[in-house]
Amino acid sequence: MKAENRQVRKLSERTPMYQHAAKDLLQTQHAYRCFCTSERLHQLASERAKLGLPTDYDRTCADVLKDQSDERAANGESHVIRLRVPDRYPTFTDIIYGKLGKEDQKKHALMTAANAFDDPILLKSDGTPTYHLANVVDDHHMRITHVIRGTEWLSATPKHLALYNAFGWTPPQFAHVGLLVNEQGQKLSKRDLATDIASWKDRGVFPEALVNFVALLGWSHNVGSDFMSLSKLVENFSMRWTKGNATVSLGKLWFLQNKHAVRRVEEKAQGMEDMVSAVRAALPTLDGFGAQQESRFEGETQWRVYIERILEADAKNYFTAKDFVKRNSYFFVPHSSASIELPPPGGADIELATLDMAAKKLLQSLPRGWEWTAKGVHARIKEIVGGIAEGDEGRVKGASKTLHCYLRAVVAGGKEGPSIAETMGILGRGVCEERIRGVRVDLRRAGEGEEGDDGEEEGQLPAESLV
Repeated sequence: MKAENRQVRKLSERTPMYQHAAKDLLQTQHAYRCFCTSERLHQLASERAKLGLPTDYDRTCADVLKDQSDERAANGESHVIRLRVPDRYPTFTDIIYGKLGKEDQKKHALMTAANAFDDPILLKSDGTPTYHLANVVDDHHMRITHVIRGTEWLSATPKHLALYNAFGWTPPQFAHVGLLVNEQGQKLSKRDLATDIASWKDRGVFPEALVNFVALLGWSHNVGSDFMSLSKLVENFSMRWTKGNATVSLGKLWFLQNKHAVRRVEEKAQGMEDMVSAVRAALPTLDGFGAQQESRFEGETQWRVYIERILEADAKNYFTAKDFVKRNSYFFVPHSSASIELPPPGGADIELATLDMAAKKLLQSLPRGWEWTAKGVHARIKEIVGGIAEGDEGRVKGASKTLHCYLRAVVAGGKEGPSIAETMGILGRGVCEERIRGVRVDLRRAGEGEEGDDGEEEGQLPAESLV
């Protein structure tokens, strides 16, 4: 495809050029002025419809002598300029649908026999062009080699080819792609996808994801994956589209959005920086996110590093920033221990009190100077699971699952997310201690503590150590 002059063109500024083109067709008798009033045309169509005849124009003005036509126009008589379509429409080969036009020739022959002519208006009475004239003139002057448009224009293509022939111009190649419809087969409305691009930006959709999604609509490729960057789309582009309408499924858009999110995080480029900014901006939308949470870190740099770690851990579940912070809310706001759904005892003898002690042991056994990392937490959990299972290999799997479930309940409110070791590594030791201790107190209120317990049992972490 080639359009050498890419400057912005306004239709209103090009009206003189369209008028000049229409006059050229008058000179070659490929067009004529029609002075019929709208009342006459309406009456003609009504009468012909009653007789079961085609309602097209009857060419009353087609044989007005040139001198008379020029004089009437010069005197200001209202008129339009119509194309005098040829006796036979040209056949053409559409890139998608193949050779077409024979049915149009048959229809045209029947209409001619009924004294009805499909002579489209090229220039309206106010001197402005119709689409038929404007698109042909514009495409010719911009040296367009391929026209890709919707199938609703397929029936108008013979007229446009007739115009190219009338001007003596070489027509471009045509490809008529299917319309975009919703899952019920209806043409898209604003409630579906036909909204402006800015609305998708406001919803957090990445530009590359939207381009990827739109490029796939009706396109038939053999790449092997629908997930493609812009450069890959360009590299693999071919003019192969499926016949018929293309169903728009927003599920595909969100699938691609997620894939592009993962790529952004993996590449750690500007795209990830934009994601960090979007997540940071979405934090105030969380219930419970206030001044105390805002002051958790000393500056924006620490906030951004923290958010980056969360994105790296859970990019596979990123769709939009608001959705992401809601899903991972436990990283940003404390959860209520009263709302935690604690797991049932694991196996026959792993009680909540045992799990509570195991969680405390995890914290107590790690020296203060020890670096708190996901790898280290995971290794320590594995050791503690072995102790709970008491050397019984058959119980290790069940004990591990139950302890992980318990830790997720008390540390992350039971929400899904990265592995519990990775979650605890990101949250930091202080936050984990605070949450584990909070649930221990809650367990006591539920009657789990022994009578007379003063809260200072062996191994309890001092309050001043909590963050």
